[in-house]
Amino acid sequence: MFRSLYACSPSAFRKSRNPVAEGLYAAYRPLLGARSAVHFNTPENAFPGLLEPLFNQQGAPVMQVDIVNLPHQRLATLSHQGPYNRIFEAFAKLGSIAGPAGLFGPDAAVLALYYDDPETTSPEELRSDAGVTVPKDKVLPATLIEKSLPAGRYARTMHNGNYALLGDSWARFMG
Repeated sequence: MFRSLYACSPSAFRKSRNPVAEGLYAAYRPLLGARSAVHFNTPENAFPGLLEPLFNQQGAPVMQVDIVNLPHQRLATLSHQGPYNRIFEAFAKLGSIAGPAGLFGPDAAVLALYYDDPETTSPEELRSDAGVTVPKDKVLPATLIEKSLPAGRYARTMHNGNYALLGDSWARFMG
């Protein structure tokens, strides 16, 4: 695929001393190498016919992002510190507590809150919460931490696929 887009091999492209090629490489470096075969480009940075925004190699749209207005949400959470891809451990513990406490009602939504930028924070210091939305009148087990998600406009999407590729989806979502 690379050769069809840039008319040379990746190695030749990187070794090129052509200022145009070097500028293209610098501009598109973050677009290359997504394991999911999805590449992102913004319209203002697009070169016609080069890479289209959020399409996979088969040409199918891969990410639907919605902007939604959400009411205030009460959350029952468990803290997680460490690499974001290990938050499943906090979700497993949350499930073992929230399930027996009856917190997974029909309107419950499971979500994660991320507090740090993984580009600037070491993996061991990343902070996040595994959470579930709960009704305002529900009593929480003492081992869960109550938090609030304020009312407002939020961007949301859904990751479909292998958990190992969740980081790629997050990077595309954040642009």
